[in-house]
Amino acid sequence: MSKSIANLFLIIIITALYIFVINPLQKGDGTIVGLDKSISELSFQRNDLINNQEQVKNLTDKASKYESEYEILKKVELGKSESAEQSLLAMIPKSVDPVRVEEEVSRILINRGFSLDSISYSQNGQTINNRYGSYNIIFTTKGDYKRFKDLINDFETSKRIYVIKSVSFSSPSVLDSKASTDSMPFQVKLETYYMN
Repeated sequence: MSKSIANLFLIIIITALYIFVINPLQKGDGTIVGLDKSISELSFQRNDLINNQEQVKNLTDKASKYESEYEILKKVELGKSESAEQSLLAMIPKSVDPVRVEEEVSRILINRGFSLDSISYSQNGQTINNRYGSYNIIFTTKGDYKRFKDLINDFETSKRIYVIKSVSFSSPSVLDSKASTDSMPFQVKLETYYMN
């Protein structure tokens, strides 16, 4: 009789442990242990952080490659090196001039038939290898989706290095007319770099 009571007691303890600890930990709404996020949400967040670390490593490698190319270009004879150095400084300038950045963004937009509705920029506090700083640019514009894809391609292929961090837009509602599909609002967040 005592073995069956012990087995019943173990089953009750295991069930209670599952109900009050294990299941709430997996769901993130714990009764005994309160968590802000579930284990699966934390796992997704961990995977995102790993992906971000890989992107930072790729950008660091790319910056190192450009720096070595820059050093090679500096060693080229003086007459040729001035134009090559100017070309490299167009990609990664020695400093970021917000007025010049706004003018470049505006010029790219105008070339595709867009107007610059608003723009903001901020310097990031972090540097890459203590040699390169980065600058965030957020702008809004309106236009049709096909031309917007061409606009994004223009930023990807411009002389200055732009990394497209995010794009958000609002699709027209069913009640909107056909004319509204030609002026969808877009918000784009870019990152550009400069030498320290």
